[in-house]
Amino acid sequence: MNKSYKTIHIAKHKRAFRKVVSLSEEYNTLLKSYLPELENLFFLREQNTLSYGFIPGRNCVENARQHIGYELVLSLDIKNFFDCIDESHAGDILPNHIVKDCFIGGILAQGMPTSPIISNILFISIDEEINDFLKKTIGDFSYSRYADDLTFGFRELEYIETIELKVMEILSKYSFYLNSKKTKLQRLSGGRIIICGVAIDESSVYPTRKTLRKIRAAAHQQNYSSLIGLKEWAKCKVPSKRSNESVDEVKRDGGF
Repeated sequence: MNKSYKTIHIAKHKRAFRKVVSLSEEYNTLLKSYLPELENLFFLREQNTLSYGFIPGRNCVENARQHIGYELVLSLDIKNFFDCIDESHAGDILPNHIVKDCFIGGILAQGMPTSPIISNILFISIDEEINDFLKKTIGDFSYSRYADDLTFGFRELEYIETIELKVMEILSKYSFYLNSKKTKLQRLSGGRIIICGVAIDESSVYPTRKTLRKIRAAAHQQNYSSLIGLKEWAKCKVPSKRSNESVDEVKRDGGF
């Protein structure tokens, strides 16, 4: 078995890079063969539907839908998410062959086809701990996670500090930390709320104005492959495995 790989540094922004591994074809094929087993393990362990990223039958549209109608939406970002997940998090959750083959240097590396679903499996208990705290403290709330993006919907401004401090406390127990530069509070009364690239208001899901601008630019540039993909994205559909119909009528903001 050829388990060779190389590490690639991709620029994120000035002076910052993301480390991604590029696997040999044989290694990549082996890891892909583990995906059905890992997906089954995720659904067996999941208690509540809280995670929406890289899960079959879920997407960022469904993630955003969870927060429709809440006046306040707080977005938190986990710093260096994948790099912070190591073999110690696996414990007795993952089979030995998964731990052996799916971690590089003890870390859950980006670029491996198994990393997203493994991160979701290992984060289930953390999601549940956050959700349980919110149930006891707030009562009327929404919580969802899309990979390293945590989103909270609530109605009273007084809860902001409580949520942020408790989430920081819970994450730190598992060696995760927030990227304070990406903390964002949005108000429904201030207009549309953007969650992981999807816009919501008091009742519906919409494409963002940024997406609509990209559509107009693609049409102007006659970039038809991008135009088709962007138009499909702008329909704000739930995944085809769950539904073939749009979540809501798309408001066209200038049309396309």
